[in-house]
Amino acid sequence: MRSVVVIVARPHRAPYIECRGGIAARRTDTDTVHLVSSAATPLGGDTIAMRVVVEPGARLTVRTVAATVTLPGPNTTESHACWELDVAGELDLDPQPTIVAATSRHFT
Repeated sequence: MRSVVVIVARPHRAPYIECRGGIAARRTDTDTVHLVSSAATPLGGDTIAMRVVVEPGARLTVRTVAATVTLPGPNTTESHACWELDVAGELDLDPQPTIVAATSRHFT
């Protein structure tokens, strides 16, 4: 599965959030967004693309609701996550730990 999350923080506006795949994002406070897995991901073969943009004068806090557990998939043990951060304002990014379980291999 390919999951894509885009979060854009602008000054004096609610963060823009776009999600596809197995990860959802919800605004939980004025400038706070929580990420939550909405499907079993990451499994072997999964790719997660996270893009966070914080424009000048904006603030953003990003959290996860729980730890991430990676598992092997039916055809491969490898999963991948890529974070792209474009920060000109203030970003507080503090996700819970990633637990690499069984024979899985996770690359960030």
